[in-house]
Amino acid sequence: MKNFPVGRLFLTTWLVYLFHFRHLAAGSDRFVLLVRAIVEQRTFRLDAYQTSPFFGDVVSFQGHYYSNINPGAAWLGVPFWAIAHFFYQNIPPASPLRREEIHHFLTHFITTACTSSLLSALAGVLLGLWAYQRSKSQWRGILTVFLYNFCSIAFFYSTRLSQNSLIASLSIFVFILLFKPQILKVKSYRTQLFCIGFILASGLVIDLTIVPLAGIVLILLFWQNRNYWLVLRYFLFGTIAPLLLLLFYQYLCFGNPFLSASNVFLDQAAIPEPSVSLTRQLFQRFQSLFTYLFSPQAGLFIYMPYLTLAMVYLLHHNRQSLYFKHNEKRYILGVFVAYSAFLLALPASYLQYTLFGCRYILPLVPLLCLTFALHFRPPHYHLGIALIALGFLINLAGAQQGYDTDNIIIYTLIYIFRGAWFPLLDWLQTGLPDDFNALPSVLNPSGIVFLLLLMLIVIWWPYFFPYPKSRG
Repeated sequence: MKNFPVGRLFLTTWLVYLFHFRHLAAGSDRFVLLVRAIVEQRTFRLDAYQTSPFFGDVVSFQGHYYSNINPGAAWLGVPFWAIAHFFYQNIPPASPLRREEIHHFLTHFITTACTSSLLSALAGVLLGLWAYQRSKSQWRGILTVFLYNFCSIAFFYSTRLSQNSLIASLSIFVFILLFKPQILKVKSYRTQLFCIGFILASGLVIDLTIVPLAGIVLILLFWQNRNYWLVLRYFLFGTIAPLLLLLFYQYLCFGNPFLSASNVFLDQAAIPEPSVSLTRQLFQRFQSLFTYLFSPQAGLFIYMPYLTLAMVYLLHHNRQSLYFKHNEKRYILGVFVAYSAFLLALPASYLQYTLFGCRYILPLVPLLCLTFALHFRPPHYHLGIALIALGFLINLAGAQQGYDTDNIIIYTLIYIFRGAWFPLLDWLQTGLPDDFNALPSVLNPSGIVFLLLLMLIVIWWPYFFPYPKSRG
């Protein structure tokens, strides 16, 4: 760890994410409103925000409104906004800073900076540290960080309060705990099992897309401990607190601990599936799988084209154990199969709204990034570098423009012609109160790029040009 710039890589990633923060992002307002309701109203109900322009993505139950998804992402942000709100509420009510637009923006920015952005930056750097310690190669570790944090759709989802990036971060923590817990200073196997159980259960509180990963982890743990299953009780102990909190939340909101917000939402907004033959249903399911793997709308191997080589490496080196042990390779292949089966199991109508890339299988992405970084070597250097550059361009376009898209090829071409941009500028130009109407005119993307580069130079200058040691 001493030779690997963990701190600098973390600060770099976190800072870039904050500069690309996307306010009013699709799906984020429901979490922001829940954070505000818990901190400011002491309730899980969103009734007080019915007249807010940010009200949406809610379910109505017995005359009250609730977030339409599991509350974990909002819960993580509650402590940070509670601290900030302690000071914010002391601002005079007549101040422009107390306007609803500013209030909502600050809640979103602070909770994103301290949850999605922070955990993604930390998880990506720890994954790079895993690669460095396994390969003894610093550039492979740094490449892993760069691939996951900036050349994958994690970039897009880490710039907003998103359950998808949080689940992907938890998947990295689980991978490290399974195969190299020393990175997290975990020495006891019982503690290791407890932490894995706690993280997976916490992931369930955040979003159901953790389920395929949890299934593979359970299979692996049962196989590893097949002669002594009793030790898995520590795994179960770790799951208790998060699951009890989720059940208590569901009981308070819906009167039934086993009735989730997602169930209520699907019952109210279910799109009736047309009656089709079994053959047609199978075709639609495989069409959805193709969409999430190979299409310009959401394809895993289109948004991150270098992952094609990662799969080739994983299959070609299946019998070798140069960088991955056999259980680790089986785990990665198992996660790929599990998430492919997950996509096949979802109704076709549920996958129509793709947003940006294959967000439902984001926990798979860091494992494939790691695979590519560890096996990348001649004669694939030129091809690999070209694919990495293309992946960076695609995901930079997504993070900077921040729009939803149904064709990443057209989307990227628009970005090339438009040039550097930041989502914050969109909000400053359209969503800021009139009191601040002079602010957008003094900001431009070139100035923001310059400021970001200046801060990165400050972070990295001592690394490349260390100060001479004192002789005294």
